[in-house]
Amino acid sequence: MQELLKKVDSVHHLIAFQAASRHSSFTEAAKELNVSQPAVSQSVRKLEQALGVKLFFRTHRKIALTEAGERLSYGVGDGLRRILDAVTQVENHRTSKHVTLSVSSAFANYWMVPRLSDFHKKYRDIDLRLQTTDKAIDLKAEGLSLGIRRGRSSFSGYDSAIIAHEVLRPVMSPAFARNNNIIPDLNALTLHPKIHLEEPYRPRPAWSDWYEAKGIPKSGLSSGLRLNDYALVIQAAMAGEGIAIGWEHIVEPLVGQGLLQYFGDLEWVTGSKFHLIWSHEKELSVDAKIVRDWIIETAQN
Repeated sequence: MQELLKKVDSVHHLIAFQAASRHSSFTEAAKELNVSQPAVSQSVRKLEQALGVKLFFRTHRKIALTEAGERLSYGVGDGLRRILDAVTQVENHRTSKHVTLSVSSAFANYWMVPRLSDFHKKYRDIDLRLQTTDKAIDLKAEGLSLGIRRGRSSFSGYDSAIIAHEVLRPVMSPAFARNNNIIPDLNALTLHPKIHLEEPYRPRPAWSDWYEAKGIPKSGLSSGLRLNDYALVIQAAMAGEGIAIGWEHIVEPLVGQGLLQYFGDLEWVTGSKFHLIWSHEKELSVDAKIVRDWIIETAQN
């Protein structure tokens, strides 16, 4: 922006120029901008002086763009349209009545989506939107209603409700279990390929953490498929690529459908929890409160 102001002096000159170029008239441009005709003419003249080029051919009754003026008109017009679109989108986001829930892709795919039919049957008029993210974004700064976050305690500036305790269980596809003659115990767990989650922005339990919690030597953990999204980890496990760490509240329905199976009774209760959070400082809309209460009720059932 500093570079632009060095060249142009004022963005008002660009706005006046663009209006004059569209109307081929300083007078009509002045009417559109609700300023005087000499003000538009002066803005264009200052712009020409700053750029060192002539932008209009001027006659007694009309004006016409020069070649340089045509180039500038195209670029300025496109830029102003983009700015208007961005402002309109922000304004619509602020005034929209929709409810946005910020979640991970895995929570969206395997927890929310299977339950959306039930939600829409009960609340047909609520516009619920899922926004997936791999970061713990600031709901208040982004203007979002609700979010799912992992943690051990409360979140500063937010109210919250526990959706699920973090219970981690190794999972694999039934075909993988059959093909490898799986014996579900701790010793056997170390013998088979693992699927690793390596999220870039959020700390998540890894196989090394599992081994440490269970007192297993961390041998052979350098190999295996590594993915940066938990939804992909689950897909890879269902495809028979190896054993994955399963968050019980995410994988339980998939186990029930026979798409995954647990590696015996092995589990690790980490002490962390998954929370539904919303701003403590700004009251939720009526629709957002309904969504909040529905998620809490659904999670408890």
